Amino acid sequence: MQIVKSLKLRNFRSHDRFAMDFAPDVTLIVGQNGTGKTSVLEAVYLLLHGTSFKSTDREMIKSGQTELLAELMKTDGLTHRVVLSEQSKDFKVGEQKSKRLPVKYRYPIVLFEPDDLNLIHRSPTSRRDYFDRFFGHLSPGFARAVTRYKKALSQRNRLLKSGYATRENIYAWDAMLAAYGTEILTTRAFGANQTNEQISSVYNTIADAKAKVEFKYSGRVVDERAYHRALENSFARDVAVGATTFGPHRDDFLYIFNGKLADGTASRGENRTIIIAQKFIEALGYANHHNFQPLILLDDVFSELDDKRQTALMSNFSSHQIIISSVAPPPKLKPLITLVAGPN
Repeated sequence: MQIVKSLKLRNFRSHDRFAMDFAPDVTLIVGQNGTGKTSVLEAVYLLLHGTSFKSTDREMIKSGQTELLAELMKTDGLTHRVVLSEQSKDFKVGEQKSKRLPVKYRYPIVLFEPDDLNLIHRSPTSRRDYFDRFFGHLSPGFARAVTRYKKALSQRNRLLKSGYATRENIYAWDAMLAAYGTEILTTRAFGANQTNEQISSVYNTIADAKAKVEFKYSGRVVDERAYHRALENSFARDVAVGATTFGPHRDDFLYIFNGKLADGTASRGENRTIIIAQKFIEALGYANHHNFQPLILLDDVFSELDDKRQTALMSNFSSHQIIISSVAPPPKLKPLITLVAGPN
């Protein structure tokens, strides 16, 4: 299923001017590090999601320039365009202009970066951010709840650190955390349960093994009243440490491999197969939620995977449009189009 047809860039990172057409199924972009191949995927992500997956807006503008332009044509006839400067960010989709990419024009993307292969070993904060982004793409309401929760949490922690916190003046922040926190807990738990139901079978299909893989969320779902009561009960401790000690910002997502934490027990290959399985489940989640296939962006991950896992990755995404960046053509892949990316 082809989603994007072509891309044009001007002053986007290392690219002065760059233009390319995408293949209906697999487009392989080959180039050494620093030639701008990842920037092509970043531009596609920006135009379909509204943000970069790598950095701030300013860093995307080519050094020495004051403005970038990126334009993507989709197969549905719509053209997504963004003009970004140090002072502004302006999107145009069809004839509609906006400062942010409207939700109705955002297209689901499964992005696979080399660092994702380290997800199991990263910090709880990194895992929370990773899965909150995924759940947020499925539910704009969840994304809003996470944003508002973080703002309320920051204000509550600031009050706790000030030394002037009382049960009375902290009540309003407690009420906000209870409202948004319960929504976060419920959505995370639902998403974790959905993932857990599939991950073992998907893993075993890829690995041709009979392992038991589980995915657990450490948070406990409570209603607003119970949440508020937990904050009240932790007030003295929170004042003592100057931070909020209860809530979803303290939780974690855990992979269990054959009854033990994958982090520290599963081999490097087993960990990587778990993450590949996770990506397949994400793609299924997007497809089930939006009723169409997501776009797959694979950023320089093939050098980190052996032939077996490369083959599994491609075969399980065979019904999607895939855009791949790679230092060298991966073995056993025969894309219709192979492009060498570099400064223009």
